[in-house]
Amino acid sequence: MKTVFFGPWIGEFGWEFMHWYAWVSRVCQEDFKDYYKIASSFSGRERFYPDVDKFIAHPNDFTKIFVSQRNYITDHWKGIRPQPNSSNNFLFKNNKQETSSSIPENQIQNAEKLLNLYVNELPKDTIFFVPWRENYYEKHNLEFGIFDEGGKTPLMNTLDFITVKVLKRTVGKISDKWEWLNIKDYNINNEGFLVKRIPFEKQNFFKLSPTNDGHKKFLDIYNPANRKPIISVFPRFRKERRTDKNWSEGNYLKIIDFLKSQYPQYDIAVLGAPGGCYFVGNPPDDCIDLINIDDDSRMDIHIAALRNSIFALGGLSGAILVSLAAGCPSLTWGHETARIRAEEENLLDTKFIYLGDEQPELGHIQEILKENLG
Repeated sequence: MKTVFFGPWIGEFGWEFMHWYAWVSRVCQEDFKDYYKIASSFSGRERFYPDVDKFIAHPNDFTKIFVSQRNYITDHWKGIRPQPNSSNNFLFKNNKQETSSSIPENQIQNAEKLLNLYVNELPKDTIFFVPWRENYYEKHNLEFGIFDEGGKTPLMNTLDFITVKVLKRTVGKISDKWEWLNIKDYNINNEGFLVKRIPFEKQNFFKLSPTNDGHKKFLDIYNPANRKPIISVFPRFRKERRTDKNWSEGNYLKIIDFLKSQYPQYDIAVLGAPGGCYFVGNPPDDCIDLINIDDDSRMDIHIAALRNSIFALGGLSGAILVSLAAGCPSLTWGHETARIRAEEENLLDTKFIYLGDEQPELGHIQEILKENLG
């Protein structure tokens, strides 16, 4: 039996959801059903890959290395390019470039080392689909991955932004002839790296469900005498990149207190992972703590919690996509320019409320909650 290998995934969680796992699912079911199928990603991501025969989690040493993920790669992929503080909203904000010393340089070398661990253990004729390389899958006429065009000047980056971010959202809506703009993600953040993402229509998205073990572990954590329906809160906090998306810890504490006082018929859960959220080591009082839990079971437990939640909220992040994919009505907020893409990414048409404000007033969030929770 021949072997096919998908990964190793070292990039952004939201991109693994939007432009990878559902394509892996499709080709496993349609094209490689008679192969021995392996997928590799961060620990706990097995629920993205129910169609493979084996899931391999990255060794802990590599998990700690791949920080500040973006699309299929990480910041400092080659040298210090791309840098973490470049912003999609550079036309509206100061686009000052600052280098974070906590991110290793030349991350591509670490990615190659990880890949070689698997290459050396697998048969010579193994087929590899590596998301951060240049890929072409002939059956789908699909080109995807990372294509390095070299460093660009600020002027070139500005022209790319105008070409894609502006024209795509105007002319691209009108003419199907602009299909190439929907495949290329040519933006200021990438600093010369052309990202060719796997389009939604090439993938088979499905509703996420926990395993029996994940559901049991969730119940082990959440086992009050009088169990109530849940409202899930994702307190996003990233230190290295897109800090503009962080809502303050104080705001999250206030919204949690608001939910507790106004809706005592519900329990409040906080969900997230260390390195990507507030409340690591110090969860709010009287909340179901699904942050300070085992990494290996984290996503499975989160999906179980979301399947038992009547509502979820938090700043725009990949975690909100998982909430929607689990069928949980969700509220998120971010820059107004991200609205169209966020709504397009709600691929199962779960109830979704998008507030076009990166730093919304607490009262505005409370009003939306009142409208949806009664």
